[in-house]
Amino acid sequence: RGLRQGNILSPYLFILWAKSVSVALFLSVERKSLHAIKICPKAPIISHLFFVDDNIIFARATMEEVVHLTSLLHSYEIVLG
Repeated sequence: RGLRQGNILSPYLFILWAKSVSVALFLSVERKSLHAIKICPKAPIISHLFFVDDNIIFARATMEEVVHLTSLLHSYEIVLG
């Protein structure tokens, strides 16, 4: 059956996916390929939020960032099938 049972991704695989995507997004922000948000001057930057059934990824609305984010997510889509 591969990595999935039906259409539900295993919770353990989701945790691994979330961690690896989180690191990839963090590195993209460090390399300035993506831009994160800051809610106040002394707050840490926020590039993404992962919830149980939803994800929010912050970036600028530029073609460069859209292409980079699409490429990043596509690579994880290929890995997970």
